[in-house]
Amino acid sequence: MAEQDRPPFADVLTDLCKNPVDGRPPWTNVALAERVRELGGDINQAYIASLRTGRQDNPTVEVMVQLAGALGVHPAALVGGRRERRPDERPGWRRTALATLFDTAYPADRGPYTPGEVANAINEHGACGTISRMHVRELRDQTAVNPKLKHLLGLAWHFGVRPEYFLDDEHAARVDSEYAQLRVLAELGVISLVTRINERPDLSPETRQLALESLTRALDPGLGPGEWVFRPGSPAESDAPE
Repeated sequence: MAEQDRPPFADVLTDLCKNPVDGRPPWTNVALAERVRELGGDINQAYIASLRTGRQDNPTVEVMVQLAGALGVHPAALVGGRRERRPDERPGWRRTALATLFDTAYPADRGPYTPGEVANAINEHGACGTISRMHVRELRDQTAVNPKLKHLLGLAWHFGVRPEYFLDDEHAARVDSEYAQLRVLAELGVISLVTRINERPDLSPETRQLALESLTRALDPGLGPGEWVFRPGSPAESDAPE
């Protein structure tokens, strides 16, 4: 979901209050604050009212977790993710998430980003407020563990992940798997090869198609070592029995 398409936090919270997941009557600010306190949190009704009207729009992750717990949803729901929350889940800020992105989510033609590069990019982007290089480093190194919403959104934007990556283990596992596969392809030179094929104006469409189909066959997980042999020709010709 593009940042400009994301509904304001106030709208998301108000919708969750008006349409409870358990079929109970809509949550009032007073009732929601009481439920937060029952669960051991500390958010007063005035702050909830300011969040629902948009006067406050940058809660901390801990506030989001407390609100989600009282509403009976996964905190990822507050940033566009899933609402369903399993009874055994204790979701919150995923402390290793940012370090994982630093290690895996960077272009193939360069090394990992520095905290300064990340902070500068977010600040220049401007849609998610500002963040300091020091705070990015603290979140990466887990010496800070309670970022504000706009920091979460800015980091998600920079690394090209959905915001729920920082809150939802299931979603993050899928993303991490995809990044790991991309990293392997980059190390094998597959990404640069495909790029070069597509950038060669002298190659006919048929030659490009043949190259990509040959590459796809070479990466077939069903083939053992030494089983793949390049055979020019159409797929039908290449796969025909000898």
